Amino acid sequence: GQPVVPGSQQIRYDTRDDKVLWMTKDWVGANEKKCRALKVLDGQLGDFGMGLSQLLEQQLGLTLRNRTAGMLACYDGKTAPGARYDFHVDNPYQTSMEVPDDKRRLTVLYYISDGAWDVEADG
Repeated sequence: GQPVVPGSQQIRYDTRDDKVLWMTKDWVGANEKKCRALKVLDGQLGDFGMGLSQLLEQQLGLTLRNRTAGMLACYDGKTAPGARYDFHVDNPYQTSMEVPDDKRRLTVLYYISDGAWDVEADG
């Protein structure tokens, strides 16, 4: 979900402009030959996140127990002009949405771009 305005407790869920693929065990098994590099990257990102667990527990009192399936999101400006990764809430249980806590506490992102990245122009 995404706040209606930054800092708002009101969340809306109809703003996706990306294509999403969840790297579940079933999907990885069915696409084993096509996704070897993605499987390695997903494992490395998971290891990185879990590797922070001791520090997160000591500094923030945050306990990591497991992880969810990896998610790939593609923001294709040709399909959806202006497509971008926007500020959003992965686990809105502490908002006015009054949804159950899905236990997510840490999100690890890895950006892949097919061209030069200009921090000033592209963020």
